[in-house]
Amino acid sequence: RYEEALSDTAKALAVNPNSVSFRGTLAGIYYLTNEIDKFKTECQDVLKINPKPAVFYLQLGNNCLRKLLFLEAQSFYEKATEFDPKLWEAQVALGMNYLRLGPEAELKGKTILEEVFEHDPFNVPVYNTLKVLDILDEEFETVSSEHFRIKIHQSEKELLAPYVIDLLENSYGKFTRLYQFEPVQPLLFELIPHPSDFSVRSFGVPGIDFALGICFARTFIVLSPKAQEYQERRFHWGAVTVHEFMHVITLQLSNFLVPRWFTEGASVYAEKLFRPGWERELEMQIYQAYQQGQIQHLENFCEKRGFDLIHTYLFSSLIIEYIHRHYGMDKIIQMLKAFGAKKKQSEVFQECLGVSIKEFDRQFFDYFENEWLKRIKIRKPVDLKSESDLRRRLTQNNKDAEAMVLLAQILLIKKDYLESQKMAQSALEIDSSAPPGRGGPAHLVLGGIFYEKKRYDKAVEYFSKALELGADDFETHFKLARSYLNEGQKDNAIKEFQAAKKCFPRYVKYRDNPYYHLAKIYKEAGETDKLLNELEELFAVDQEHFYFKKEPDDPDEFLPRRELAELYYQKKQYDQMINLLEEAIYLEPENLNLHFRLGKAFWEKKDYLKAIRSYQAVIFLLNKLESGDKRNRKISDFYCDLAEIYLLLNDQSNARTVLQQAQEIYPANERLAPILEKCR
Repeated sequence: RYEEALSDTAKALAVNPNSVSFRGTLAGIYYLTNEIDKFKTECQDVLKINPKPAVFYLQLGNNCLRKLLFLEAQSFYEKATEFDPKLWEAQVALGMNYLRLGPEAELKGKTILEEVFEHDPFNVPVYNTLKVLDILDEEFETVSSEHFRIKIHQSEKELLAPYVIDLLENSYGKFTRLYQFEPVQPLLFELIPHPSDFSVRSFGVPGIDFALGICFARTFIVLSPKAQEYQERRFHWGAVTVHEFMHVITLQLSNFLVPRWFTEGASVYAEKLFRPGWERELEMQIYQAYQQGQIQHLENFCEKRGFDLIHTYLFSSLIIEYIHRHYGMDKIIQMLKAFGAKKKQSEVFQECLGVSIKEFDRQFFDYFENEWLKRIKIRKPVDLKSESDLRRRLTQNNKDAEAMVLLAQILLIKKDYLESQKMAQSALEIDSSAPPGRGGPAHLVLGGIFYEKKRYDKAVEYFSKALELGADDFETHFKLARSYLNEGQKDNAIKEFQAAKKCFPRYVKYRDNPYYHLAKIYKEAGETDKLLNELEELFAVDQEHFYFKKEPDDPDEFLPRRELAELYYQKKQYDQMINLLEEAIYLEPENLNLHFRLGKAFWEKKDYLKAIRSYQAVIFLLNKLESGDKRNRKISDFYCDLAEIYLLLNDQSNARTVLQQAQEIYPANERLAPILEKCR
């Protein structure tokens, strides 16, 4: 909001025209708005006030840093420390910023911060950062791939390193080709297990828990799967890694001048492009925001808007996807380069897309409202704040059926079932059809009340009547399907679950969505082909919510990923099985059974090197369990499996090595002798 910043800065300088700090703010505004002549003049004029204006350049660096201009901030910080080596605030900023500039700069940054700390031992962010840097040196190991230096905690390296390398290099290959751009290398990637260490490494203080990953100039950091234990929630660390790497591309390609909404939108879109099923669930949040009037048009959205989740991440990704599909990838690349040339967003849209932001907004919203929104059928949310107005309407007209239905909906949400039912029934007495165009049929409200009360026979009655009257939305079909299921009417339940899928194909709430319930029905009926098809549809739209192992205290034994993997194994569809199971690595890499089944599939495929990797992961995880005969026997058996695979590769040496390990941990294993015989 540069105009407002300029106005307030002018007021401050009217009080004290010699304020070097506010001169730095003024110069920063000129620099960021590409008014270079004014910027240079300000730099010259400040020297008349102070021949060594360290604070001026510190302020310039800070303003660049807020806009993610890490490299440009660095040059200003260096100038500040040249003018005043004892301006410790500038030294801290310089040292911290070095930590964001890739592997070669990290040592410089640490050296500067150590020197600062000697002079300012009470600086908490510096103390925290040095402590975490020591942890990174002492407890982490560095592995290298073609384009990355990767730091992984010792406890996770053996298990995760192969998958991390594959993920990063595949991301690199896909997106450098797509964006026709190779970032400056090597890039530093850190996978940090403890949220507090991650927070300090990113921000200098613990307790910042809103982020799973962060990207700087040539360094990007992601919470490792181990962090799930501390946070008590799961997350898709593969999608987070792809998201943060995409920032490297858009930041460097635009000289770090890409607007926040554009780079976040590109990163969310990259998750979808990288692998089907990795995309976020956008529809419900965006639909509801649109219905509640929260979606902003682009002139306001691009130029004036502050940060918010809906626009900066979700809605922006739709804009990037729209540009990609309707204008072409080359236009996105041109836009990033134009941002890098310090052009304003209005210029970027006009020059690269050939339309003004206003015209693009018209095009995009035409697509958004007439194509994107119509892919899903969801009930329009009722405005909870309208309760008092509705009651006032009923005071003025106690026959207002529409007001009764709307109020009944609000009361249902508030779980005031008694008054909600009274209102809905009164509305029906006045207008027995209560069609959707008049606030939603009262039948839907009554169906919802009986559904919540588990009176499924009555829920069926009212939801069915609502459908007869023209209702056709996800919630009605889904709740009717579940009501039928609870009433033992499986054929009707199947019909309604299928209808619900058509209304909202990407509704994938964990273990409570149409695909999941249909799969369970087909499983119980022994309809294997239908079960397989349903599970394949599920995983085509969602990879994140379906794990391979049973969650603690979870009575449900139906595990979709395990069910589908078993079906693939039975049908000898090993490629499909491998794809399915490898996806789960990005959710629960610590799952022993998962690696075991992957190993079996690779062995069947005669992909022996990957089978070895999977069985080594199994042994690694078994070694973490409490020692005992049962565990030791299992480890010995897997060493024997490794020996069998090495023999298939004619690798007698490694076969003997793993057999020796098998014998050491469980000498009584009867499998040892026959395999040893093969080694002679």
